[in-house]
Amino acid sequence: MKKESNPIQVTTIDYLKVKLVREKRLTIGFTAKEVSFLLGKRTTFVTMAEDPFSTLKYGVDDTLYLTRIFRCSVAEIHEGIEELPDFIKMIRKVDKKTGSIRYSPAEPKLHADKIELLVTEIEEDSLSVDSKASLDDLISEVKVLFENGFFDAPKTALEAYERCTEKFGYPIKPEYLSLALQKYTLKKSFPRLDNNSKLKGFARTIYRRVDGVKSK
Repeated sequence: MKKESNPIQVTTIDYLKVKLVREKRLTIGFTAKEVSFLLGKRTTFVTMAEDPFSTLKYGVDDTLYLTRIFRCSVAEIHEGIEELPDFIKMIRKVDKKTGSIRYSPAEPKLHADKIELLVTEIEEDSLSVDSKASLDDLISEVKVLFENGFFDAPKTALEAYERCTEKFGYPIKPEYLSLALQKYTLKKSFPRLDNNSKLKGFARTIYRRVDGVKSK
């Protein structure tokens, strides 16, 4: 049984960005949670942003981060935008049996092949990255970075990720870096890593080494 929504008007540039970024994410094998981590956002950020009907959108800064995460240009994230109108009316169909969600243009003749988006639950569970480094590799590398001063100045997860890919190659499974960093953010004793998204106005989670009393 499929439940169909009433048509909702969406901004084409935001919708197309969601579709193309999602396709790149699935091709590489990154989960939504992993991309949220690299963006320095809460774990559900990308899942919410990938819902075309959500009010949460990728901002300009997010877009620049996405080009670094997926090693692509801004033009690639907006590919085909010039062929479409500024706004599109979309319909969301939910298959209650499979849990899949299909977003389609209310007017099927309107470039349906370029616009239609299918979201299924099974994709996230089955994603796999051809990671150039193992979890043990990342644990060892984060230890080196921690001891050699890399985190003495605030660093984002993406900066740490890019540093690791310089050594091991791209891509690396982001979850491995997240777990490696947790070994220092969850430490009860000093020195450790402080992950404070509010430090000095940062809008994203940042990581900084602290050797004594936790910084305010």
